[in-house]
Formats: sequence, structure tokens, C-alpha cells
Amino acid sequence: MKYNVISSDSHVCEPGDVWTKRIDKKYRDRAPHMFHEGGFDKLVFDGLPASNAGMMGPAGRTPEQMKDVKLFEHNRKGGYDPDARLKDMVIDGVDAEVLYPTAGLRMWRLPDRDYATACIRAYNDWMVEFCATHPKHLKGLGLVPMHDIEQAVLEAKRIKQIGLAGVMITISPDEQRSYNDPMYEPLWATAEDIGMPISMHILTAVGRDPFQQFAVDYASMSNWMIRSMTAIIFSGVFQRHPKLKMVSVEADIGWVANFIHRMDHTMWKHGPRLGLKLEKKPSEYFKSNVLATFMSDEAGMRTWDIIGEDNIMWSNDYPHADSIWPNSQAIIKREFAGVPEAAKQKILAGNCAKLYGFS
Repeated sequence: MKYNVISSDSHVCEPGDVWTKRIDKKYRDRAPHMFHEGGFDKLVFDGLPASNAGMMGPAGRTPEQMKDVKLFEHNRKGGYDPDARLKDMVIDGVDAEVLYPTAGLRMWRLPDRDYATACIRAYNDWMVEFCATHPKHLKGLGLVPMHDIEQAVLEAKRIKQIGLAGVMITISPDEQRSYNDPMYEPLWATAEDIGMPISMHILTAVGRDPFQQFAVDYASMSNWMIRSMTAIIFSGVFQRHPKLKMVSVEADIGWVANFIHRMDHTMWKHGPRLGLKLEKKPSEYFKSNVLATFMSDEAGMRTWDIIGEDNIMWSNDYPHADSIWPNSQAIIKREFAGVPEAAKQKILAGNCAKLYGFS
């Protein structure tokens, strides 16, 4: 089919039975589940505070209306019903979507690591079922456990085998093990070998609950992406793995033009004394190996040509509170004004289709 608009970052709203029906029997009595308390539907993982299940996907509501969101049924139905989702995609003028979790964004913070791995595997199995209903329109990504790289490698290979389109890791791992640590090398090598792009999504930092200081953390989320991407590039990950693709997700793109300039400046000014050894400029590795998603970013689109038309992917974040659904077409019209048609096509659909195999 012909794809004119693909959202490179949309989400599901996980029903409680994602885990109660699929998690390994060893953890069935601790399975994440939904319960009702104090007028709210809540979803709880063992070891984490319960969250408001109604706020998984309230797209289309005003900020004032979101104050009254308390029940799972207040989410857009398309968050958990793939048939309803396609109807909402038509409303928004979107042909296909790449799917990320909502509740699942928290699973890297689970203190019991074996339990976390079981939760991740159950989620990945459910995502396969969800996308199988409309494979031309929906492609899901699988999560890998990051506390044990051997387990991460095994799950990445399984993700490929069960038909998901990419691998997702935390935006910021344990502070003692940033992404320049050699321990991650088997995962980078595996992802390159099996042809699976690796995504880092905001709000997934290990050991930190962003909802405790939500406004501060959310407004500055691109800082975490910058730190992790810098560690990856300066440590030579893309030099060793030239076919590996990574995706910055929901951190927008307005920072990218300055970021690639600053990396090159750092390499030129301080690289020799720091012992940094790269065969190409850091900006060249970014342009050959990294893509970044955005929803609405006027500053970013004013610098699209500096960033590179091959390095940007549009998204609508459906059905999250931040989503631009159902107004995507109006925002596209405004922010793509003056962008050449060939570049516009790549950013709206072509880059995503190529990366994830939409055909």
C-alpha cells in the first residue's frame, strides 16, 4: 500500500490482562493487574506505586477535562482495541503507526529483575497479538531487560523471531553503567546482526520515577537523550557497528542541530587530549545511524536541513495526553510550510517505512 503519513511514535494502553493472562506461571500471583480504588482505576506492578489507568491515553481531551480522567474506559478505545484504533487513524489522516508501551515504560524500574524480565516478555507477546490484527498498519516494538545483557540479547533475538519491528531500551541506564560501557557491546552487535533498530523513549530512565518531579523531568527530557546518545557516539558504537540504527523517541528535534555541532566542536577541541578516536566526525555518525522523532516542533522544523531529511520522523503520540490527535493534519500543514516535497515525504512517511519495513 502507499503510505503518505506514518506516526513513528504512537502508543498502546495496556489492559490488565496483558500480564494476568501471559506472564510466566512462576509470577502469576504477582502479575501486574488493574484494580479500582478511591474512584480511580489503577494499574500496579509489584514494587512500584500504582498509576492512574485512565491517564494512559486520554487524547482529544482538553487539559481541564483531564482532571476528571479516572477510569480505564476514559482512554481512547483505540489504545487497546486495534479495530477502533484504525478508525481514529482515519480521523487523523494517518496510514500506519509504530507502537510503544504506556504502562510498560515503567518496567525497567522494577526492583526484582527476574520479575521485570517476565513482565517484559509477557508484554512483547501481547504486542505481537495486537499488531497481527492489522499488519500493514501497525508495527510494534519489543522491550529488552537491561539489567542483564545476556538476557537482553536473548530477548532481542526472540523479538525478531516473533515478528516485532524493533528493540526498545531505557533512555538512561544505571548511572554506574552508561552506554559507553563495554558491557552493552553484545546487544549492539546483536541488533546490528539481526537488523533491528534500537529505540530510546523518554520517561524510561532506570532508578528514577519521573512522576515525582514530572514537570521538571518532562520539560528537560531531551537532556537525558543527549547524554546517552553522546556516550554511544563518542565510545565508537557506530564506528564498530556501521549498520546499527538508533532512534531518539519523543524528545523532539529542536536540540539536534546544536547537539551535532557541539559534538564536532568537542571532538576537535578536546578529542586529542581525551584520547577520543573516531574515524569520522560525531555529526557524521549521527547522520548515518540516528533518527529522531517529533510531534510538533517549530524550532526543529526550521533546522530540518541542518539535522538532515533522512534523520527525522514525524509522530502523533496517539493516544497519550500530549498527543496532537486529532489535529495532526493542521499541525503538519503549519510546520512543514516551505519544506520541499521530497523532504516532506521522507519525514512524514518514507524514513519510517524504510526503517521498520512498511510495504
